[in-house]
Amino acid sequence: MSALFPAPGARGLCPDPPLRITFPGAPALGSAGAVRVFNAARPGAAVATVDMASMTVSATIGGRTFNVPRPVYVDGNDVVVSLPSRALDYGESYYVTVDPGAIVPPGGGSFAIADATAWRFDTANAGPSSVASLDVALDGSGDFCSVQGALDAVPANNRDSVLITVQRGTHHGVVYFENKHNITLRGADRKGTVLSGTNNNNLNPSTRGARSSARTR
Repeated sequence: MSALFPAPGARGLCPDPPLRITFPGAPALGSAGAVRVFNAARPGAAVATVDMASMTVSATIGGRTFNVPRPVYVDGNDVVVSLPSRALDYGESYYVTVDPGAIVPPGGGSFAIADATAWRFDTANAGPSSVASLDVALDGSGDFCSVQGALDAVPANNRDSVLITVQRGTHHGVVYFENKHNITLRGADRKGTVLSGTNNNNLNPSTRGARSSARTR
């Protein structure tokens, strides 16, 4: 392993970070164990668990329940873990554990994180004071790290204009909202900003003409 995001000891972070583990070469996904996130003040039970043995999971996105593929992806030399929507809160400290077998490092072998102090970070004390203009950045430099997080911050039945700017990178996961109006979703880069999520009639039978991925412009 060569890097983690959020970085250990990071503070003031968005409440919806995709966990990212970077290796010196291409890793692989395991089929056992789990990636878990714990609230450091209340470590008795995980606030988010991604079970590597489950290839399909049920997720509440924008207030609606979807069946989605396991939210773990290999992106180059990175393993990206998308946490459930609204799993984390503002003003809290969290730590991450990774079971043996969940991730296979380059060349094989074993990888795990068990120490509660090894991968720990703090979220920002509060969200943005206004939702008129929101920035989504995978590196944590924006108001949110996920498009869904920004959409969830917009009040239901809003009538004021909202601009959500999505920075470069591949943003994994299904995005959904309803009863929200006047929202503009703008990619910072026509080719470099990619929204990628899998949704189809096999996963969600009510889906009609669903697209598996999209590029923002």
